[in-house]
Amino acid sequence: MSATALWAGGLLVAGLAALGYGTWVEPDRAEVTRTCFYLPRWPRGLDGFRIVQVSDWHGRTAFRGIPLHRWVNELAPDLVAVTGDLVDDGRDLDRATAELRAMDAPLGVYFVTGNHDLDPGRRGPGLERLARALESAGVVRLANSGRRLLARGESFWLAGVEDPSLHRDDLAAALRGRRADEAAILLAHAPMLVERAAVAGVDLVLGGHTHGGQVRLPALGSLALRYKGEHRYVAGRYRVGATELFVTRGVGTVILPVRFLCRPEVSLLLLRAGHGPAKGVVPPGGGW
Repeated sequence: MSATALWAGGLLVAGLAALGYGTWVEPDRAEVTRTCFYLPRWPRGLDGFRIVQVSDWHGRTAFRGIPLHRWVNELAPDLVAVTGDLVDDGRDLDRATAELRAMDAPLGVYFVTGNHDLDPGRRGPGLERLARALESAGVVRLANSGRRLLARGESFWLAGVEDPSLHRDDLAAALRGRRADEAAILLAHAPMLVERAAVAGVDLVLGGHTHGGQVRLPALGSLALRYKGEHRYVAGRYRVGATELFVTRGVGTVILPVRFLCRPEVSLLLLRAGHGPAKGVVPPGGGW
């Protein structure tokens, strides 16, 4: 056998192994990530506030047999943020609603729509049925709206917009009623809104939509995100002006049930008051 044939055979085997891993292993290997944000306007009395963010479910409610609500509840969140694309098929809505109802957070569970939730051409449940299901589960849908939340004698503004990728967002409406000196957290399915949010003085934006690339190839990254022009804010934390952004990789898949070098993610965010430690100084416990 020639060297060329050996190389070709090796590449074929490697490709099949990667496909098998991306289809049968990685989509089920969810991980919890922990990120600490220091926000200068965050109330001192809420130092250590915990948000769990989940996004882009696309009907997926369990990993390795563990229901998603157990992943969330074990992190003891003060608030749960669900940033869109709950289900693709209306038949999955009851299971997803049951997961939402079982999530336990003192300040509640909040939801903003994604493109799959809003697009009437998909097989989803439809916006009216989705809204009823969220209400029945005790979930607050933030539809270009916001509210002042009170905890431990302090307050902050929580806002949410309809999906920016479909141009359904109204940031001004979501921030209407917020005090000028009040810390603001914004939920937005597509993270592209962060640049306008920075101009509006939002402290922290939580987004999803990208799936972190879902399939990421060494040296090439995600070809799908490059094609869509959505490669500026793919996964993890970013800073635009004085505004912090976190983009979660999400928990589900879209188009094909495959993930490669991009595990599903349940995100735990710790909010600290102040400017944080000096550069290069790691606080005890990494800020936790």
